[in-house]
Order: sequence, then structure tokens, then C-alpha cells
Amino acid sequence: MKNLRLTRSLMQVFYSVFSTFHKTEYSKELFFFRVMFFVKKRIQQDPLEITLKALMNLYPLFSLRVKKVAGVKYKIPLYLTSTKSILMFVKFLFHGVKAQDGALSLEEKIAAEIVDAFMLRGYAIKLKDQLYVELDDNRPFLRYLK
Repeated sequence: MKNLRLTRSLMQVFYSVFSTFHKTEYSKELFFFRVMFFVKKRIQQDPLEITLKALMNLYPLFSLRVKKVAGVKYKIPLYLTSTKSILMFVKFLFHGVKAQDGALSLEEKIAAEIVDAFMLRGYAIKLKDQLYVELDDNRPFLRYLK
């Protein structure tokens, strides 16, 4: 039951985000299962488990917020809510798909980015690492959080 609920929520996220990027002529279920088919084709394991592990690898816990103190703008690290974390995850995945070249279909590009995130490589992981480097650089400004 839990996997079914998770599958439906992942299906909704994938379709809502990527349908704005590329108009598809088929339903969200078929779109999601085509992505899962290409994930299974690339790596011979359960595609739902791979997608969940990729999600956990791309799932950010912190973000930066700009705060102005005495005329100077500081970037302050903050915890993200679960909704915003999912939006950041989808943003990382979306930018990773857009950065790919080639004559692959959209579903194949998404599957390739999911497999890359599962193996801790690829453009989406690079974006998350850049965010965490910037968070680490701005850690001294936590005192301005109040």
C-alpha cells in the first residue's frame, strides 16, 4: 500500500513538471511507467527502489535565504520543509534533464538522470553539491537568523 501511494505521488510529480517542459500525448501513468521501463533497461534492478534512492540522494535539507542586516545582504542557511525539498529535488532533476544532449526521448533522459543520481554522479548531483558548498561557506552568518 505504501509503495502504491508513493508511486502515485511520484507519478504526479513527474508528469506535472515534465509535461510543462514537453507536451506528451499520453497519460501520466503511461509517462511514468515508460520512465520506469527505461530505468529498468539501464540498470537491472527494481526501478521504483532506484528512483527512491535517487530521490534520497538529491533530496536537499537546507537552502539559502537572503537577509539584509545593516544595509548588507547575507545568505543564511535554513531548513527546508518537505514540500520545498521536493520542489528543489524536481528542480535539480529538471535541470539535469535539460542539460543532456542527444536524440534521446524525454523519458530516456529522465531515466538516465535518475540512474546517474542513484550512482551519485550527473548534473543534478553536481547542483546539489554546489548548493551544499555554498551553504557551508555561509555558515558563519547563522548568527543573523534572529
